[in-house]
Amino acid sequence: LLLEMMSDGGGILLRRDLVLRRARVDSLEKVRSLNLWGCKLSNVELLRSLPSLQVLNLSCNELTSLESLANCTKLKDLYLRQNRLGDLRQLQHLQPLASLQSLWVENNPLSRVSGYRRKVVQLLPQLKYLDNKAVSEEERQQPLVQEEQQEKPMPSSASSTTSSNVLKAVLCLLGELDHSSLTELQKEVAKLLD
Repeated sequence: LLLEMMSDGGGILLRRDLVLRRARVDSLEKVRSLNLWGCKLSNVELLRSLPSLQVLNLSCNELTSLESLANCTKLKDLYLRQNRLGDLRQLQHLQPLASLQSLWVENNPLSRVSGYRRKVVQLLPQLKYLDNKAVSEEERQQPLVQEEQQEKPMPSSASSTTSSNVLKAVLCLLGELDHSSLTELQKEVAKLLD
């Protein structure tokens, strides 16, 4: 299929005619399942007009925001792999989606955040599957235990050891940078110190 999309200056925009053709329906209200895999979309505002949508594949696009999905309250399965989602807070837009059972969001920058899976399960407790893996009851309980542990102050010796380990890791990574990258990093560090 030749994709009919337009650039609005802010990226590739999802258009009504593409949605209708892909879903093989005559009105947006009838769209139940939609596969937009690999369309290079960065703007999916039109999804706000799909109240009956239950299955949506937006994998392999250029998305940075999930705000347009907040109205898709019947959504059950959502595939968002390999986009540009960098902020876990974007998943807050999925909280109103009480029917959402399966979310696949790995291979996005946000999936590399420490404690990613635990944080997503805590944020979206209705999920039964995350990244094609069942969410266990233990995982649902884990956020409470983790938060309780975080409230306890860390002994100063442990804090010192952690700082030392972080410093060693940073120094190791610095050894991998070329001269121009190191120069750029030096400028950024100077800005932070000013």
